[in-house]
Amino acid sequence: MDRRHFLQAVAVGSAVASTPLISGKTVHAQTTEGSGKTDLHLRYAINVGTHFTNHSMLDRLEKVAQQGFAAVENNGLPDFERKPGSSEPNYDAIARYGEKLKQLGMAQATWVTNGCAGRCNCHITEPAGHAEFLKRVEQSTRISPLVAGTISTVTSGIEVAGLSHDEMTKNVVEALKRAADIVEKSGGPVLVLEPLNVLVDHPGYHVVKSDHAAQIIDAVGSSKVKILFDIYHQQISEGNLIGNLRKYYDKIGYFQFGDHPGRHEPFTGEINYTNVFKAIYQMGYQGMVGGEYSPAGGGNDEASVASLQAVKKADVW
Repeated sequence: MDRRHFLQAVAVGSAVASTPLISGKTVHAQTTEGSGKTDLHLRYAINVGTHFTNHSMLDRLEKVAQQGFAAVENNGLPDFERKPGSSEPNYDAIARYGEKLKQLGMAQATWVTNGCAGRCNCHITEPAGHAEFLKRVEQSTRISPLVAGTISTVTSGIEVAGLSHDEMTKNVVEALKRAADIVEKSGGPVLVLEPLNVLVDHPGYHVVKSDHAAQIIDAVGSSKVKILFDIYHQQISEGNLIGNLRKYYDKIGYFQFGDHPGRHEPFTGEINYTNVFKAIYQMGYQGMVGGEYSPAGGGNDEASVASLQAVKKADVW
């Protein structure tokens, strides 16, 4: 999640009574407060940076809730109402956001700890980026209790001229080991490392395929560092979606989805999302699944509602 086009997100939503029938199945909002659980098979977390974008942020949360979803993801949470020129998140604003989540009975899925686009000072493929990265990890540990959040996305950053593949991987492992120490001691969120595709969206990115991410997770050796398996990216990078999510399941901490091509909702591209969602469900996955995509018709109400109906349809089997 560049990590990108979604960094305006903020999330919240509410439990609602019911939504329209999808193939004979009525979808109700969750009854376990704050769990993100609904009558759908999986716990889908809707990205409010791309849905209902013609509304204010808090109104978007209401709109998501009205569609029967009980969880949200918000890539740009650290930037929520950030004061101009400040390098620190606006923790007071995030606390208010967290109170709204609690009030509406919603679960908070991921936000992005170090979603750097292009060259910046927090790529962990090089030691020069480690200090800024670890600062952002510390910030995420402060954000976590404010929103009852348990997962946050981290990225490796781009490849660096003059360093070998193995050297960059070693640098990533070192940074994540230090980050794991921070979140283990503070009770902070699980950090999920996201492989990204280099063919369409992120040329030059370092961690691309599942096996490389798994190698890094094994080397870090902490339950606080896992893989973010983004189905959209992995379809482009390697395919074999169900085989790989099964192979690396014990190392995966979070899933995201978007169809390909286009990075829109299910049924707009080539991925059989009913089969993929069913495979995740059959593995016994209890976490949230983030809808990190843009509705095919744009972020307006009509297109957003249509995209969420597609998610529900893909969940029917």
